[in-house]
Amino acid sequence: MGHAAASHRQCTAEHLCSRSNLRPLRLGPDGHTLYFTSNHIVPPEYPKTLRSSTVGLKQMHSWNDGNDNIWWIDLAPWIDLYVHPNR
Repeated sequence: MGHAAASHRQCTAEHLCSRSNLRPLRLGPDGHTLYFTSNHIVPPEYPKTLRSSTVGLKQMHSWNDGNDNIWWIDLAPWIDLYVHPNR
């Protein structure tokens, strides 16, 4: 992911419920995709391998840098479960 508006990442419900610094949420025109910015950082995994170090550096250079990135999550599963339970 690049910096700020140049990038979009899908997130999980775990990320959405975390204590990361979320900015205002925006509902997409499709009515079920939620967009937001966050300075969320994925912590490194230890012990490090050559592969995990390479992947971590690539992510750090593209999006995992602590700058605000645009994230999205599709709310359709929850909408279907709670709004349309008999489908």
